[in-house]
Amino acid sequence: MTTTLALTPLGGHFAARIDAPFDELLDEASHQALRDALVDHKVLVLPGADPSIEQHIALATVFGDAEPPQPQNPRHEDFDLVCVFDSAEGYEADRWHSDETFTDAPSSGAALVMRINPTPVATRCGSTPRSPTTRSPMACASCRPTGGPDTRSHRALPPSTRSSGITW
Repeated sequence: MTTTLALTPLGGHFAARIDAPFDELLDEASHQALRDALVDHKVLVLPGADPSIEQHIALATVFGDAEPPQPQNPRHEDFDLVCVFDSAEGYEADRWHSDETFTDAPSSGAALVMRINPTPVATRCGSTPRSPTTRSPMACASCRPTGGPDTRSHRALPPSTRSSGITW
């Protein structure tokens, strides 16, 4: 028996939120619906999910065989398949990127979990930037229309973050 997922599209045909308890997604009856949802929406968001590392691996393997991270990437101390990026250890992603696209056989996808979520930070002028990790002078929404007297003073510093990822 296949489960039907409660999906809410987040932006046209790109991305959908899954409104289901995380444990239900690990039930084999949900696996085909998850794979179909990923094909249809390209990105699946599970707000509020806080899976254990074991559950994170189980979810990733619904979509394919998990692959170990590239040797230069930091790994979880107990789970070799899990890549961990922690800003407290110097890892920071302030630009979008694609994982493993430089390899002969790039990964098909990734299951990412934000373990420590950044809170919005205010700029010196008191506005909240569009992204808490942005370093763009244009991040200052209140100064953006005029450019402000010195947009460099409106940059926000990234707060602490920790995330983990598994590719397949």
